[in-house]
Amino acid sequence: MKEARATQKQQEKEKQQEKAKKRELYELKAANKLLKIRQAEERRVERDRIKEVKMQEEVAKAAEKQCEKEEKDRQKALQITQKGKRKASRAPAPKKKRQKTSSGGAAFVEASAPTLAPPVRTTSRGRNVHLPAKFK
Repeated sequence: MKEARATQKQQEKEKQQEKAKKRELYELKAANKLLKIRQAEERRVERDRIKEVKMQEEVAKAAEKQCEKEEKDRQKALQITQKGKRKASRAPAPKKKRQKTSSGGAAFVEASAPTLAPPVRTTSRGRNVHLPAKFK
């Protein structure tokens, strides 16, 4: 009888340990799940914060660009009003005359030896190249 009670107590003890182990595993899983959810939330908040910062930078950049454009337009308008008369209303500048050149040709032409035809050009492949008449 004592052995049976001892065995039963041992089995109960093992069951209690198993239950405690399962409960601990369950709590660990729940804590891990909460941790993952919290980390995901932190990442989302960080992304939103970065997105907000970028958007503010873009708005500031666009405002700066708009100010520069307005300043440039203001300067351009000021220059146009200070320009005065149109260029077309002025008298055109006189054109420069070309100097005539004299052809210093000789009174008579000496008979020279007939010119030889230039050597035939060949391509890298060995074919003859003939220059068309309009380019001669």
